[in-house]
Amino acid sequence: MIRLFRAEIGKLKGTLAALMVLLGPLAVIAFIWLLAMAKNFTNMESLGWNGLLQFGTVTWAYLVFPLLVALQAAALCNIEHRTDGWKRLFALPVRVPEVFLVKLAILFALMAAATLVLAAGFLGSSWLISMLVPGLPPLEASLVGWMFGKAFACLAGGALMIVLHFALSWTLDSFVFPIAVGVIAVMSVVQVGSSEYWVWHPWTWGMMATASSEPGRAVHAMLLAAGLAVLAIALLAPAARRLRGQS
Repeated sequence: MIRLFRAEIGKLKGTLAALMVLLGPLAVIAFIWLLAMAKNFTNMESLGWNGLLQFGTVTWAYLVFPLLVALQAAALCNIEHRTDGWKRLFALPVRVPEVFLVKLAILFALMAAATLVLAAGFLGSSWLISMLVPGLPPLEASLVGWMFGKAFACLAGGALMIVLHFALSWTLDSFVFPIAVGVIAVMSVVQVGSSEYWVWHPWTWGMMATASSEPGRAVHAMLLAAGLAVLAIALLAPAARRLRGQS
């Protein structure tokens, strides 16, 4: 299993999946700061640091995180799709469910790394801008734990979505179709997320865990995502060979 992990991680060098760990969160950070600079930081008077960081985490949870999951899952499996590497991989003396679990674990690790970059990048850039721009209030120390908590709540709420996107990309040789599914799912969050049916839509759970004003709903979303993700993995991993059309 350790050798398999090393082999799979080695495949990521120079790939889109590795690059997007940085580009995804940095794009959100740049977007938020460009909006703030366009208004000459006047929105800081009403928002404050807490409001600005909240806006950033909601943008991440609602739009960028689910799209990044779809892109990362497709890119991770496309390494094998484009070179017909599944035949060579399945010929190795390893069980196919182990390959499934290792690749899925790497996907979770990539999303955790992107989440870490988002939280650290937002806090670091906020501290730097608070020092460089006259008139801005200092960044409160309490926001450090708050930012990391919100960012990783999104990761916990997105657990089932990560598993489902990976299973779809594992099964289909298409790079585009799984990403299209992710785009359509994100578009539907606008309608479903504001209704009582959000609980049936896994793509809303990360946003609920991050942005819900009701703590009980946020905890509900995270527990629901984690529990169903474990169940989905338990069902999908043993069927990994059949999902690839192998007997």
